[in-house]
Amino acid sequence: MRRRGWSGLALVMLGLSSLPANARAAERVDCPEGVPTDAVCHRAQDARGAWLLFAKPANWNGVTILHAHGGPRLSPPRFDDPDEDLSRFSVLVREGYAWAATNYRREGFGVRMAAEDMVALSEIAPEVLGEARLTILHGQSWGGNVAAKTHELYAIRGDGRKRFDGGC
Repeated sequence: MRRRGWSGLALVMLGLSSLPANARAAERVDCPEGVPTDAVCHRAQDARGAWLLFAKPANWNGVTILHAHGGPRLSPPRFDDPDEDLSRFSVLVREGYAWAATNYRREGFGVRMAAEDMVALSEIAPEVLGEARLTILHGQSWGGNVAAKTHELYAIRGDGRKRFDGGC
């Protein structure tokens, strides 16, 4: 019986890994400190457990910045991890850029895992923010490594269309 329980758990875990990236709907939240008061912020959690934060300014210029945070963080992810980064980079929102970030699904140095989480963010962002005319990867410190790996592995979709328009 114990053996059967484990195989059932394995099937459940396999099923969870195949959920769509946008398994949980984004909820409107108060924006972190420093973000323009006319911006609209949303928080979500993707199917793998990463917390996401989005900010869209009233004067959106059609460009979305996908932020890969520095670190790596060494403690388990918390829902409000991306808030500090949005406050730090709130100038981008003031200048008309939409902003999206993930805290990645788990702590540690897993660059490929973090790159997969950035791809999930890139797929959810248009649902929350609207279709961007340009999508830019932005990496802060160690996140620059994550952004570079994301671009290296996932810049081109399976159908040949580009996923990102640039990076910094």
